[in-house]
Amino acid sequence: MKNILVPTDFSKYGKIAESTAISIAEKAKANLDFLHLMDIPKYLSQSATAKPELPEELKIAIGAAHQYMNDLNHNATQKGLTVKTFISENASFDVIKNHIVQHNIDLIIMGSHGASGFKEAFLGSNTQKVLRSVSAPVLVLKEEPKIMNFTNIVFASTFKEDVHNAFEKILSFANLYGAKIHLLFVNMPYNFEETANSNDRMLKFAAHYPGNNFTTNIFNAFDEESGILKFSALNNIDLIALTTHGKSGFIQMLSPSVTESLANHSSLPVLSVNVK
Repeated sequence: MKNILVPTDFSKYGKIAESTAISIAEKAKANLDFLHLMDIPKYLSQSATAKPELPEELKIAIGAAHQYMNDLNHNATQKGLTVKTFISENASFDVIKNHIVQHNIDLIIMGSHGASGFKEAFLGSNTQKVLRSVSAPVLVLKEEPKIMNFTNIVFASTFKEDVHNAFEKILSFANLYGAKIHLLFVNMPYNFEETANSNDRMLKFAAHYPGNNFTTNIFNAFDEESGILKFSALNNIDLIALTTHGKSGFIQMLSPSVTESLANHSSLPVLSVNVK
């Protein structure tokens, strides 16, 4: 893990991502990129040929963004980290996507406002697009981790498809903390199978990684999300890890909607790797 990207909007949840990223970068000795997107009308942008005078409110907003990023840079560099800050005048998801490619990003860390009460609060559109569209691992946080030491990680999968390339990115993160990985298959009524079959698949999967600290687990639940959350609560899990992509028809792998829902509802950090 060499390069970490933190898209931030300076909100409470952006700050959770910022502080978590600094801690992880210290542990991994990784470089940090902080990216802030501003939705500035094109005719007012710095690239405009004949740019009119900026409105006072926009001047203040731009100045405040630069000051915030300067402070963020200072706080991170004080810890010995190599930091770069970026402010984009375009709030498009393409800015994030292009940055990931151009700067060889290995991990994206983002905050999520989650959901509360009876009213569902959906993930921001950029977070949702990142979860669905990029191949680099994405760590989504709704709350500040109580202890910045991920010792127990659950990896939920059907173990029916080849996800080894994606899982190795999760394993790399786990090894950074010397974490125990709990392999989890959620057994559901509409797709029920015998324990011996599920456990055999997990054991074959684990055999690809000799010497690693794995447990194999089968948990009965009505759906993947509730199974993962209940298992996590019962086993003192610090982080939920998933490999995901959408498929039509029978779901062989957890779909993006399950990942997004977990990121929305779980108080635990969710680490997702999109299988391309």
